[in-house]
Amino acid sequence: MRVPRSLIVALSLSVLLQGYLIIARPLSAGPITVDSREYISIASHLVHEGTYAHDQEAPTRMRQPLYPLFLAAIWAVAGNLHPQTVAVIQAILTLGSICLIYLIGLRLFNATTAGVGAILVAVYVPLAMTSGLILTECLYTFLLLGTSYFLVRWAEENTVRAAALVGLSIGLLTLCRSTTLYLIPLLPLVLWLMSDRRGAQVRKGLLALAIAVAVLLPWGLRNYAAFGHFSVTPSLVGVAMWQGTHPDYFKYAPYGAVKILNASPEARLISQGQHYLSQGAGQRFRQAAYEHVRKDPWGVLGQGIVKVVITWTYWAGTRPWLRTAPAWYAIGVIAKVAFLALAFYGFNAAKRPGVWTILVWVVVFSAAMMVVTPVARYLIPLMPLIILGAAEVLRGWGHRLTMGNQADHAGQHGGE
Repeated sequence: MRVPRSLIVALSLSVLLQGYLIIARPLSAGPITVDSREYISIASHLVHEGTYAHDQEAPTRMRQPLYPLFLAAIWAVAGNLHPQTVAVIQAILTLGSICLIYLIGLRLFNATTAGVGAILVAVYVPLAMTSGLILTECLYTFLLLGTSYFLVRWAEENTVRAAALVGLSIGLLTLCRSTTLYLIPLLPLVLWLMSDRRGAQVRKGLLALAIAVAVLLPWGLRNYAAFGHFSVTPSLVGVAMWQGTHPDYFKYAPYGAVKILNASPEARLISQGQHYLSQGAGQRFRQAAYEHVRKDPWGVLGQGIVKVVITWTYWAGTRPWLRTAPAWYAIGVIAKVAFLALAFYGFNAAKRPGVWTILVWVVVFSAAMMVVTPVARYLIPLMPLIILGAAEVLRGWGHRLTMGNQADHAGQHGGE
């Protein structure tokens, strides 16, 4: 099979950009966050002791298992967890994400939009930077785009194989981060709405649901055996939900500061990594979050929307100027909202099965993540899909401009 020239260009640009970032900004010299240390700790226990543990927490469920298992596999094969090795392997995953964007664009639009979208994603610097970080973003982006591709395939094919791939990919996605857990019970309905809506499609949707549950089941049973209750979410998910829906958290979110909450006794105890506190606090904070959402659902929704805008502004590079030049903040907000509007307009132009699945996926998933937390990097996995929609608008503009120029040229010749 011949590889399209535009995809070759996109992959080449990505290799150059990621290669530069890996060499010029090695992971070992980059920021090793609390999250990174926890992933490394769990991977170390998996490799050396065969236990899913973190420091003195044995066992633990503070993190979803897929990324620590990914790191442990690299560690076991390579003999160590050298930062450059992780970066190179994650760079390959990013190349896979670019290929998936091309395939999605090809099914929803055409080769031109697919190529333009792949090239734009290849030069999207925040995504390229995730290859050099020990965080879930790179793996998660690949899985998110894979799930999106399988959903689009299902919309066109309605086959058992496509349904099975949707269930498998969403199950793995949830093992990487628990944010997509809400989507799994809705799988039969989602797949039925995307199909020709015959009775046979319900059975295929139930198959996708069964496969997704089967992927999550070992993790849930392990947690039941270790902690006495069945759960497929990390223990600290309640803390994230509580922080994300807490009014004071939103109050300080524009500045990326949560010092008041982080200084609370509960947050200090959790940060110390004490096992029984982290397990109990997650449930307690989750209940507090549910109570807050129940009392003020519209307020929580409004907070989530504004957090999305804040995050896009952060990507625009305006955050460092926020305190000294508020005008740049407004410019960044307008730019990001306009970019999203372009993406929606582009997806609306595609009269193909499954296109609205991508739109709903982006909207619902953005809202779910941003209600939970305003961390900017959490939206990076969604940006390739948004970029693809904008690429279709750019292609349309270019096509109309070209046709207009040709018409003018023909008119000039006709007048002669």
